[in-house]
Amino acid sequence: MNVSALFHGILADFVGVKTASFELASGSTYGDLLTEIGKRYSQSMPEQLWDQKENRFNAPILAKGTDREIESPEIPLEEGEEIKFFLMISGG
Repeated sequence: MNVSALFHGILADFVGVKTASFELASGSTYGDLLTEIGKRYSQSMPEQLWDQKENRFNAPILAKGTDREIESPEIPLEEGEEIKFFLMISGG
């Protein structure tokens, strides 16, 4: 199945692209997508942002799928789904 990842803001700068397409096995989960993101882009992300061992984001990331927030690696993805990634930052 094909899933797209859309990286917003500084995430796109770290990854080097704004949009990426991933071919995943049928029935894949958000965790599977994170593994593929790690394989492709982990070397360009700082350790404060990406956990190399766990294949997941360290920083607070909002992942939004089609009409839903994705909070757990076990959440199944849908064919053709676009997952939008936002780095949640605060300041003042």
